[in-house]
Amino acid sequence: METIFLLILHGIINKIDFIHKKDVVPMKSVQKSAWKVKEMSNETRLIPINMRITEEEFHCLKLGVKPKDMDDRWFIYFENNQLYFHRSWTGSCIFIASITEKSPDDILITDVRITQNKQEFNVPEKKQKGLFLNLLYSMFTL
Repeated sequence: METIFLLILHGIINKIDFIHKKDVVPMKSVQKSAWKVKEMSNETRLIPINMRITEEEFHCLKLGVKPKDMDDRWFIYFENNQLYFHRSWTGSCIFIASITEKSPDDILITDVRITQNKQEFNVPEKKQKGLFLNLLYSMFTL
C-alpha cells in the first residue's frame, strides 16, 4: 500500500485511475506534437533496466498516453526507439526509456534516463527506479 501512496503522491498515478482503471490510452499513437514539451535537463542519471517485454506490452507503450483532464499528470509518447515521460502541467521531461526490438519475441527496455533536476522531479534517487517501473507497469493495465 505504501507504493500506491507514493505513486499517488508523486503523480505517477491518481487515485481515480487506481480504483477505476479508467481508459486514458487512445487508439492512435500519441505524437510529440500533441503537447507542449520541454527537453530533458542536462542533469540526468542513467539506470540499467534490462527488462524483457512482450509484443503486446510494447504495443501498449508505443500508443503512449495523452492527458484527458487535469487529474492526468503524464504525457507519454514513443519516438525513435525511446519512450518519453513528460509531466503534463509543466511539460518537463522526467524519464526517457530506451527500447531495443530485435524481433517480435525479443523486445528489451535497456535503460532509463532520469532527470536529476530537483525543481522538476524532487524524488530521492533510491526511489526513482521504483517509481519509473510502477509507472511503466501501470501503462500495461490501463
